[in-house]
Amino acid sequence: MKILSEGRQYINEKLHDTMIQHSVFAAIVFLIVSHPATFKLVDNVFKIKNKNILLLVRAAVVGLIMYFGSIYLFVPLQNVLFEGMKSK
Repeated sequence: MKILSEGRQYINEKLHDTMIQHSVFAAIVFLIVSHPATFKLVDNVFKIKNKNILLLVRAAVVGLIMYFGSIYLFVPLQNVLFEGMKSK
């Protein structure tokens, strides 16, 4: 049973680390997207007068940035950092 509790503890630690990393990434994306200059850019590009539709567009932009940022920036960077730590 010790092996099961150690395995569960290891998984919990890894999940906790991953949640923290993704939370930090989400906070950075939020800071970029919620900046007033970004709001003005989106407003000028889409020219949408309905605030509810504009809110949905912004939410979609955040979702796309999180998705593609995770795939093409966050995960590769994480792999490079962990490979560097493993080789030490």
